[in-house]
Amino acid sequence: MTDYKGIIPLVIEAAEKKGMRFDILDFPDGEIECLNNDVVIFRGSAGKFINRLFEREECSFTREPM
Repeated sequence: MTDYKGIIPLVIEAAEKKGMRFDILDFPDGEIECLNNDVVIFRGSAGKFINRLFEREECSFTREPM
């Protein structure tokens, strides 16, 4: 994780917390583009991975008192 700068370490840490593994090298060329330390573009399967990673878990609350 110390090899990466900017937002990528945060993505790696978030993935580890959810029991997932994230490495830039696991995705084809061009799917992850680091423009600078603050801007990263995720395309294709990398974008789907990020979407799943930060997807809110469904929860339902009953309107009836317990």
